[in-house]
Amino acid sequence: MKAITYFEVYVAKLGRWALHARLSSGEQNQAVEAARALEAETGSPTQTLEEGLDPESGQMTVRVIAQYGQAPPETKGPSTDTNIASRAMMVGLNAFGIGAIVTMIMAIMLSNFRESGAAAGSAFNMLLLFTFAATVLSAGLMLFKIYIPVEWILWRSKSSESQQRAIETLLYGNRNTTPKWQPPAESSADANASMNMQAEDAPPPQDLENATASPAEQTPVAAQRMETNADQGEQTSFQITSSPGEVVAAAPTESLVESAASVMDSLLDKERTALKAFADAALAALTATRPQLQSFERVGFNLYVAGAAGALATHGSYSDGIKLDLLRYALEQSGTHPSVADAFVNRLAASAQRPRFAQLIEAGRIAMMAQIQNDTTAALPSISDLIQQWADPAVRGAEIKKVTFLLTDIVGSTALTSKLGNSGAQRVVRAHNAAVRAATKNFRGTEVKHTGDGMLLTFPDAAAACRAAMDIQQEATSYARDNPDAPLVLRVGVHTGEASFEEGEYYGPALGILNGICSAAGDTQIFCGEEVKARSVGPAFRFQDMGKRKLKGSGVDAQCYKLDWTPKIKAPTGPVEYTQIGRKVPAASS
Repeated sequence: MKAITYFEVYVAKLGRWALHARLSSGEQNQAVEAARALEAETGSPTQTLEEGLDPESGQMTVRVIAQYGQAPPETKGPSTDTNIASRAMMVGLNAFGIGAIVTMIMAIMLSNFRESGAAAGSAFNMLLLFTFAATVLSAGLMLFKIYIPVEWILWRSKSSESQQRAIETLLYGNRNTTPKWQPPAESSADANASMNMQAEDAPPPQDLENATASPAEQTPVAAQRMETNADQGEQTSFQITSSPGEVVAAAPTESLVESAASVMDSLLDKERTALKAFADAALAALTATRPQLQSFERVGFNLYVAGAAGALATHGSYSDGIKLDLLRYALEQSGTHPSVADAFVNRLAASAQRPRFAQLIEAGRIAMMAQIQNDTTAALPSISDLIQQWADPAVRGAEIKKVTFLLTDIVGSTALTSKLGNSGAQRVVRAHNAAVRAATKNFRGTEVKHTGDGMLLTFPDAAAACRAAMDIQQEATSYARDNPDAPLVLRVGVHTGEASFEEGEYYGPALGILNGICSAAGDTQIFCGEEVKARSVGPAFRFQDMGKRKLKGSGVDAQCYKLDWTPKIKAPTGPVEYTQIGRKVPAASS
């Protein structure tokens, strides 16, 4: 599949880089020319970035292809915290206020000339209404241009990963260093850890490892560079091209900046080594009692390491960005897949607000501080005891009861985004949400949470959950048939097991088994466990024995059954909106 490429023009404004224009593939020359013209017109430094995304591998690369003018070293990246919604509301309110004031002034000025009679009164009112509408529109457009520049809208339309890569490239130039380590292979337990740790927008990392380009690379002809892919740690080459006589400048590399970066890199190497040693020791102690960690136990271990990273950052007076980089490195080195590590790091700030999560973070911080201060007298709980308390609700004294869960998973959700784009993929997700919520309502279920590419539900009994699962699959296949260009394909898992409900979340081994059962199901299939089959009796339920399966993420061998279901029989209606899902079709008039 062909790579997706964009060309972006950035200009330095008020100490920050701002996204001026975003052009599609094949418009490289227009982007470079726009940057050159913008620099000549405003006198402000500009950069042109090329962003490439490989739909098959999901790898994204961002590089500078042209730079005009020299931005001050303290120039920051584009702001990621602009609240456009609140500003738009402010623009609307102010525009209405201005419209009301102007209309009142107009009414007072014309009141002395107003003629009596219905026709005159009607014309007077129409004039005031027209004045109000025209004033609101004019004031709104003017205020919108002032308070919500187009560059903000362009920037907010980018994904969080695209924003992060662009900021790194704008501030530090093209990457050209060989990575010091390779990310480890994916752990089967970690691949599902993101079920409880969903990714959110992450702050731009403080990337101090990558040296910037030297002034010698400023050349009017094509120059060969090496770029490091941040996802895979692989080095690939690319060409920096320019038209004859055009100077393509590289990022500044004064000796003072290089020296500072070298010192900081050396310091961070020491911190990485210390944190990796801490994580290795904790993991060795933990796996001595738990040879195969389940996904939720791995999350607990990651929280413990996060606390240690925080202690190192506090002791070294490092920024939050460096703390997160240290944590990401330690997690990947301890066997966490890079995508799962990113999801965990991005969610860390929100997780730290939850008492159970904060306890493990604090335990890791205390343990690392004791190590930093060489305090051998501190009585610290073992990592095994901490994870036992984290993973086992009975140890925490939480109320445990049997719960019937239903989990949905959109098949190929990542590929959908590559194929349909963000807006198209979101329509498929909304169709999924509508189908699941309609079944939840019809069969007395409760929505627990949205997992990003699926939903977790509970039901009062196994039969209700099975009926809901069948209804969900019927709606999904009907939507897929009516929307062949954007199909909705689901796998569904149903499981009854012991769990506790704390802080708005369910905890317990039942969740790991549920996730494994759902993963074992194929496209459009419904899988369930032995207890669900035993509790779902009646002619509506037909189960096929699928044998024992080693459940992904939990390592448990469980008997699995496939619940048969029949698609709805109806004539194709053509493309339908997701809002039509779950609604009764009106009877045809005779």
